[in-house]
Amino acid sequence: MELCCAKLHGLSNEVQQAFNGKKISASRTCVKGIPIFANINDTMRMAEDEKKRFVPLFGSDSFRSWILYFQPGEHTDMHYHMSPETFLVLQGKASVKGLKGEKRIIEKNEIVFFGAKDYYQITNVGTEPLVLVGNRSEAFGGAHVTAKEA
Repeated sequence: MELCCAKLHGLSNEVQQAFNGKKISASRTCVKGIPIFANINDTMRMAEDEKKRFVPLFGSDSFRSWILYFQPGEHTDMHYHMSPETFLVLQGKASVKGLKGEKRIIEKNEIVFFGAKDYYQITNVGTEPLVLVGNRSEAFGGAHVTAKEA
């Protein structure tokens, strides 16, 4: 049996013991009926230590969750996705900009929601790393449409 994870880090001891020491798969499909756990602190530390900007957490055919880690000044391109998504700020301060130039600052413990095909760009405008948890109602590998492509 394989546990649902995409390079998942920080599994609880109980979950690890439930699999009797079997290697945890990096598959992106969940096993029905088995809850999945992640330790956000461990994942954030791993992203920083390994200089990873994107760390997948969970994935299925219709849902995915990940961590984004931005150094000050780093940003996404202006883009949209085909499915709604959210971002929760765990650390730092971000500017969220829309296609028409509208902008809002979001900080720790704030959540932003984007509907399907809502253009946005996220920029770390703080002095510390920006850490976001993202969720989208689609599998990994979904369309990423930049403003230049539209």
